[in-house]
Amino acid sequence: LVVGSDLRVTITVPNNKNPSGVETNKGFVVYAPAIPSGVVTFTNISSTLPADAAGVASARRRIASVPVITANSFEIQLTTTNGDPGAVNNNEADDSAVFRINQGYQDWNGNPADNVPYTDDAVPGYDHFSFAQPLAGTANVNGIYKQTINATQLPEGYNYVSTVAFRKRPANNDPLFREIRSVIYVDRQGPGTGLVDANAVIKTTSYKFTAKALDRTATRMYILYDLPTGTDAIAFANANPATLATRNDRYEWFRTIPGLQHGFRTITVVAFEESGNASATNSDVFIDLCGADFDKDGFVSGEDFDAYVAAFEAGLFGADYDGDGFVTGEDFDAFVIDFEAGC
Repeated sequence: LVVGSDLRVTITVPNNKNPSGVETNKGFVVYAPAIPSGVVTFTNISSTLPADAAGVASARRRIASVPVITANSFEIQLTTTNGDPGAVNNNEADDSAVFRINQGYQDWNGNPADNVPYTDDAVPGYDHFSFAQPLAGTANVNGIYKQTINATQLPEGYNYVSTVAFRKRPANNDPLFREIRSVIYVDRQGPGTGLVDANAVIKTTSYKFTAKALDRTATRMYILYDLPTGTDAIAFANANPATLATRNDRYEWFRTIPGLQHGFRTITVVAFEESGNASATNSDVFIDLCGADFDKDGFVSGEDFDAYVAAFEAGLFGADYDGDGFVTGEDFDAFVIDFEAGC
């Protein structure tokens, strides 16, 4: 095909010849009116996640850069151009546009009645721009559409934006439109995490701790044991790769920690997300390795002795120190030995 100086292409139909030069009459031509062209941009971009290198496996490769938004609000901006560069006017350029974030069906422009209903055949669940300056019927170079988005209403991490610009058409004609897909990364706070074993009572010196990613943004996670007060957990995790947890699935990480000691201990989960943002969350667990700590306050003291004697004299089940199902003098003797040893 050759494009002429008037930006038009002349073709012959049919024009499908075999290697011998004989027309096969098996070709076809599909023609449709030009649809709007456009570019979608976002404001309040704080940084960008770069596209992945070609060496990354195709199934995991990010082929385009992703803007990162840390502000509480941003603006979607659609700039359209006439899809037919040879057109002498804009009479059939775009005359409207809509957008959707993720699954859609959200009111972003403050006018719920303006939302596209689920019964629409073309763009169900989309919303109209609050500022719309269509290109059709003007002498302008571009059409402009804008919408301010409250980022606090979006989930942390990747959010997917679909923008649709419609070509002006006569009433009752089928719609002609171009869809532009974009992705943004909302990063207003560090990755949400939670320790599955929070407030657990652990009776072994080695234990597999499990942490959950609560908002799907964490890409690596560390599980730390009993950090000294005042320690910067994020810096500590970065400096101690041995504390890196193993990823089990999209939401779950685990790390087995040996050498646990009796008493209340703090488990710190440090998580990093792809943008570099990080969070640290502390949870308490009780390491129960000392029976003489009868009141389970983490220390062996006279209060433990008094509490055991009271339970023993009352014949309470908790006074069955050796676990044989009976409260006897052997239980008392065993407790005294552990109490005197201080565990």
